[in-house]
Amino acid sequence: LLKHPGAQLYACDTGLRDAEGRPIGVGRINVMDGPAMEHEPHIAAMGAFIELLVRKCNPEADGMIYILDLYSKPGAAGNSHGIRTLHEALKRVNVVYPEAAYRVFMLNSSFSFRLIWKVAGLLLTKRTHSKIEIMSSKYQEKLLQHLPQESLFPCFGGTAEGPKTMEELDEFILAAPDRYLLEASEQ
Repeated sequence: LLKHPGAQLYACDTGLRDAEGRPIGVGRINVMDGPAMEHEPHIAAMGAFIELLVRKCNPEADGMIYILDLYSKPGAAGNSHGIRTLHEALKRVNVVYPEAAYRVFMLNSSFSFRLIWKVAGLLLTKRTHSKIEIMSSKYQEKLLQHLPQESLFPCFGGTAEGPKTMEELDEFILAAPDRYLLEASEQ
Protein backbone atom coordinates (compact mmCIF):
# COMPACT_ATOMS: atom_id res chain seq x y z
CA LEU A 1 0.00 0.00 0.00
CA LEU A 2 2.70 2.52 0.98
CA LYS A 3 4.55 1.88 -2.28
CA HIS A 4 1.44 1.96 -4.49
CA PRO A 5 2.19 4.62 -7.16
CA GLY A 6 -1.18 6.26 -6.61
CA ALA A 7 -0.57 6.62 -2.87
CA GLN A 8 1.90 9.48 -3.36
CA LEU A 9 2.93 9.31 0.30
CA TYR A 10 4.53 12.67 1.07
CA ALA A 11 4.89 12.28 4.83
CA CYS A 12 7.01 10.28 7.24
CA ASP A 13 8.10 9.85 10.83
CA THR A 14 11.25 11.85 11.60
CA GLY A 15 12.27 9.59 14.47
CA LEU A 16 12.43 12.76 16.60
CA ARG A 17 10.35 13.73 19.60
CA ASP A 18 9.53 17.03 21.21
CA ALA A 19 10.44 17.86 24.82
CA GLU A 20 7.31 16.06 26.11
CA GLY A 21 8.01 12.91 24.10
CA ARG A 22 5.54 13.47 21.26
CA PRO A 23 6.64 11.91 17.94
CA ILE A 24 7.21 14.36 15.10
CA GLY A 25 6.07 13.63 11.57
CA VAL A 26 6.95 15.68 8.53
CA GLY A 27 5.44 16.07 5.09
CA ARG A 28 6.25 18.00 1.97
CA ILE A 29 3.73 18.65 -0.77
CA ASN A 30 6.63 19.20 -3.19
CA VAL A 31 7.41 15.45 -3.36
CA MET A 32 3.87 14.61 -4.40
CA ASP A 33 2.93 14.11 -8.03
CA GLY A 34 -0.66 15.37 -7.87
CA PRO A 35 -1.80 13.98 -11.26
CA ALA A 36 -0.51 10.50 -10.30
CA MET A 37 -2.26 10.56 -6.94
CA GLU A 38 -5.23 8.25 -6.57
CA HIS A 39 -7.60 9.45 -3.90
CA GLU A 40 -8.30 6.22 -1.97
CA PRO A 41 -4.74 4.75 -2.06
CA HIS A 42 -3.44 8.12 -0.87
CA ILE A 43 -5.95 8.37 1.97
CA ALA A 44 -5.14 4.77 2.99
CA ALA A 45 -1.37 5.42 2.91
CA MET A 46 -1.76 8.60 4.96
CA GLY A 47 -3.93 6.63 7.39
CA ALA A 48 -1.12 4.09 7.75
CA PHE A 49 1.34 6.93 8.38
CA ILE A 50 -0.93 8.45 11.07
CA GLU A 51 -1.40 5.00 12.65
CA LEU A 52 2.39 4.58 12.79
CA LEU A 53 2.81 7.88 14.63
CA VAL A 54 -0.15 7.18 16.94
CA ARG A 55 1.46 3.88 17.96
CA LYS A 56 4.67 5.76 18.79
CA CYS A 57 2.87 8.26 21.00
CA ASN A 58 3.88 8.27 24.62
CA PRO A 59 0.78 7.40 26.71
CA GLU A 60 1.47 10.45 28.88
CA ALA A 61 1.82 12.75 25.86
CA ASP A 62 -1.26 14.18 24.25
CA GLY A 63 -0.74 13.38 20.59
CA MET A 64 1.81 13.93 17.88
CA ILE A 65 3.34 16.85 16.02
CA TYR A 66 3.05 17.09 12.24
CA ILE A 67 4.99 19.61 10.15
CA LEU A 68 3.71 19.98 6.58
CA ASP A 69 5.61 22.11 4.09
CA LEU A 70 3.09 23.38 1.54
CA TYR A 71 5.74 24.71 -0.83
CA SER A 72 5.49 23.43 -4.37
CA LYS A 73 7.63 24.31 -7.36
CA PRO A 74 6.21 27.09 -9.51
CA GLY A 75 4.09 25.65 -12.29
CA ALA A 76 3.84 22.22 -10.65
CA ALA A 77 0.82 20.34 -11.93
CA GLY A 78 -1.85 18.82 -9.77
CA ASN A 79 -1.33 20.79 -6.59
CA SER A 80 -4.99 21.79 -6.25
CA HIS A 81 -5.88 18.08 -6.50
CA GLY A 82 -3.41 17.44 -3.67
CA ILE A 83 -4.91 20.19 -1.52
CA ARG A 84 -8.40 18.72 -2.00
CA THR A 85 -7.09 15.30 -0.99
CA LEU A 86 -5.25 16.82 1.99
CA HIS A 87 -8.53 18.36 3.10
CA GLU A 88 -10.29 14.98 2.83
CA ALA A 89 -7.45 13.31 4.75
CA LEU A 90 -7.75 15.89 7.55
CA LYS A 91 -11.50 15.31 7.77
CA ARG A 92 -11.00 11.53 8.04
CA VAL A 93 -8.24 11.86 10.60
CA ASN A 94 -10.55 14.13 12.58
CA VAL A 95 -13.11 11.28 12.69
CA VAL A 96 -10.82 8.24 13.15
CA TYR A 97 -8.10 9.85 15.29
CA PRO A 98 -9.75 12.94 16.76
CA GLU A 99 -7.05 13.45 19.39
CA ALA A 100 -4.04 12.11 17.43
CA ALA A 101 -2.58 15.53 16.71
CA TYR A 102 -1.22 17.76 19.40
CA ARG A 103 -0.16 20.38 16.84
CA VAL A 104 0.00 20.63 13.05
CA PHE A 105 2.23 23.26 11.49
CA MET A 106 1.60 24.09 7.83
CA LEU A 107 4.59 25.98 6.45
CA ASN A 108 5.06 28.09 3.33
CA SER A 109 1.36 28.71 2.89
CA SER A 110 0.48 30.78 -0.13
CA PHE A 111 -2.15 33.49 -0.18
CA SER A 112 -4.46 31.22 -2.19
CA PHE A 113 -4.01 28.38 0.31
CA ARG A 114 -4.89 30.70 3.20
CA LEU A 115 -8.07 31.70 1.35
CA ILE A 116 -9.01 28.05 0.73
CA TRP A 117 -8.17 27.21 4.34
CA LYS A 118 -10.61 29.82 5.64
CA VAL A 119 -13.42 27.79 4.05
CA ALA A 120 -11.97 24.27 4.45
CA GLY A 121 -11.16 24.89 8.09
CA LEU A 122 -14.85 25.42 8.81
CA LEU A 123 -15.43 21.71 8.22
CA LEU A 124 -13.18 20.75 11.13
CA THR A 125 -14.15 20.80 14.78
CA LYS A 126 -13.10 23.92 16.67
CA ARG A 127 -10.72 21.83 18.79
CA THR A 128 -9.03 20.31 15.73
CA HIS A 129 -8.90 23.67 13.95
CA SER A 130 -7.22 25.23 17.00
CA LYS A 131 -4.38 22.68 16.77
CA ILE A 132 -3.43 23.76 13.24
CA GLU A 133 -1.14 26.71 12.67
CA ILE A 134 -0.70 28.15 9.19
CA MET A 135 2.68 29.83 8.65
CA SER A 136 4.22 31.77 5.79
CA SER A 137 7.71 31.28 4.38
CA LYS A 138 9.16 33.01 7.46
CA TYR A 139 8.29 30.05 9.68
CA GLN A 140 11.60 29.07 11.33
CA GLU A 141 11.52 31.51 14.24
CA LYS A 142 7.85 30.80 14.90
CA LEU A 143 8.40 27.02 14.71
CA LEU A 144 11.23 27.31 17.23
CA GLN A 145 8.80 29.03 19.62
CA HIS A 146 6.88 25.73 19.74
CA LEU A 147 9.61 23.10 19.39
CA PRO A 148 13.16 22.88 20.76
CA GLN A 149 16.01 23.05 18.24
CA GLU A 150 17.10 19.50 19.08
CA SER A 151 13.66 18.25 17.96
CA LEU A 152 13.95 19.73 14.46
CA PHE A 153 16.05 18.87 11.43
CA PRO A 154 18.48 21.59 10.26
CA CYS A 155 16.26 22.29 7.22
CA PHE A 156 13.68 23.64 9.72
CA GLY A 157 16.24 25.61 11.75
CA GLY A 158 16.97 22.84 14.23
CA THR A 159 20.06 20.96 15.36
CA ALA A 160 18.85 17.34 15.19
CA GLU A 161 20.76 14.95 12.93
CA GLY A 162 18.98 14.75 9.60
CA PRO A 163 18.25 16.60 6.37
CA LYS A 164 20.02 19.94 6.13
CA THR A 165 18.23 21.14 3.00
CA MET A 166 14.72 20.77 1.67
CA GLU A 167 16.09 18.65 -1.19
CA GLU A 168 17.58 16.24 1.39
CA LEU A 169 14.23 16.25 3.19
CA ASP A 170 12.53 15.26 -0.08
CA GLU A 171 14.89 12.26 -0.36
CA PHE A 172 14.29 11.35 3.30
CA ILE A 173 10.51 11.38 2.78
CA LEU A 174 10.63 9.43 -0.49
CA ALA A 175 12.73 6.72 1.19
CA ALA A 176 10.25 6.33 4.08
CA PRO A 177 8.15 3.46 2.64
CA ASP A 178 11.30 1.35 2.29
CA ARG A 179 12.28 2.18 5.90
CA TYR A 180 8.80 1.22 7.13
CA LEU A 181 8.82 -2.06 5.23
CA LEU A 182 12.27 -2.92 6.58
CA GLU A 183 11.16 -2.03 10.12
CA ALA A 184 8.05 -4.23 9.76
CA SER A 185 10.07 -7.18 8.43
CA GLU A 186 12.40 -7.00 11.44
CA GLN A 187 9.54 -7.27 13.95
